[in-house]
Amino acid sequence: MLTLKAENRTIAGKKVKTLRDQGKIPAVVYGKGIDTEMLFVAQLDFVRVWRKAGESSLVQIDTGVKKHAVLISDVQFDPIKNTPLHVDFHAVRMDEKIVATVPVEFEGESPAVKHDGGVLVKVIHELDVEALPADLPAEIIINISGLVQFEDRITVRDITAKEGVTIKADPGEVVVLVSAPRQEVEEEPKSIEDIEVTTEKKDEEAEEEGDGEDKKEPKKEE
Repeated sequence: MLTLKAENRTIAGKKVKTLRDQGKIPAVVYGKGIDTEMLFVAQLDFVRVWRKAGESSLVQIDTGVKKHAVLISDVQFDPIKNTPLHVDFHAVRMDEKIVATVPVEFEGESPAVKHDGGVLVKVIHELDVEALPADLPAEIIINISGLVQFEDRITVRDITAKEGVTIKADPGEVVVLVSAPRQEVEEEPKSIEDIEVTTEKKDEEAEEEGDGEDKKEPKKEE
């Protein structure tokens, strides 16, 4: 389990800008059976741990006084700098199952894509799973080498999760499939003869309409 050092904080609101200017991120840790604590963590340390743990691996928060097994629940970002502004840590009990969102990763090569030019369509990129905190997978790996023909697919029911892990999704939901390559149908240009015939026909129709107007009888004067 990765460890992240943290310190308790007493300032909140607009004053936390001072922390951010010092390279620190305000955070909170909450969970069942514990009081919510306001903390701050070093930005560089947090980014390093977060890249390795994601949101489905346990992290140990160490304040020097208490230690919490947590999941990184939510990260707020600066919309311009794209740097983390605030972090929520969800403290968990090691003896109680929890639901977490786990990324889906694909491995191998699909013969239908490699040899026949098929298009690999990744429908699902993450799945919710239920497990004890210690059993949570960092990712779900799906091998696509069995996708041999167009329209072959892998559904949730085809995924074999490790013991103690339950995937919380419709078993029939498609995770990945191979579709046939798109073929653009180009309309053949009309031949010169067709264009000329069409033009002549329009000219004849115009003449007939003109003749019709000439043949109209004038109104009789009463």
